[in-house]
Amino acid sequence: GSKVTRALSEEEQHRLLDAARNYERPIMFAVVFALYTGCRKGEVLGLQWKDVDFDRRCISISKQLTRSYDMTESGENTTVLGLSEPKTDKSVREIYICAKFADEFREFKNRMMKWKREHKMKHSEDDFVFIGEKNKPIEPRVFYKYYQEVMEIAEIDDCNFHTLRHTFATRCIEKGMDILMVSRTLG
Repeated sequence: GSKVTRALSEEEQHRLLDAARNYERPIMFAVVFALYTGCRKGEVLGLQWKDVDFDRRCISISKQLTRSYDMTESGENTTVLGLSEPKTDKSVREIYICAKFADEFREFKNRMMKWKREHKMKHSEDDFVFIGEKNKPIEPRVFYKYYQEVMEIAEIDDCNFHTLRHTFATRCIEKGMDILMVSRTLG
């Protein structure tokens, strides 16, 4: 709509990071990830481990998770989650992350690999970074439910996923990052 997307204040951002980090389900690390990378929701949920290069502290963004309609043989409309091309050519990009976040992200990977072992699942670099109950991408509406819970815990109103992207951009500019560099990072 015409409502201008706001950016979170630094204080709200810290509250949200705390709430997301301490949330009972690891899936909300997606919020931390978005605040540190500025990625779109579909890009975050479509990320696979093979897209993450910890040695170079670099993440390749080349696709997004989207729900598309699928006509079944009986003619019913069902929707399927799948990977699609990103919005524009500019959306295909590499994002560099700071050492502090890279360490936290690697810790998250270790935690997820341990979780998979405990649930008798094999880990593959083709796996999605952000998964639901099973080793599969999370349903967007389930994700949204958890997201809203985290917002309530952090006591933040009026913050959709796009707000996280806007917040990332705002912090970059406040820190004096070149605007062209910011827009490249955002794709």
